[in-house]
Amino acid sequence: MVTSEDVQSFLQDFKIKLGIWGIVFRDDRGKNAKTLLSLEITPAYREAI
Repeated sequence: MVTSEDVQSFLQDFKIKLGIWGIVFRDDRGKNAKTLLSLEITPAYREAI
């Protein structure tokens, strides 16, 4: 079972990596691209939310 300390450690590491690398979006799936287009979600808007 995962402890709260494990979760806290993971989140701290994740925030550091997120600050360095940002979020990588995979746009190679047509279904996802169509859904984002139908929802009028642009690549810039994805990062804003």
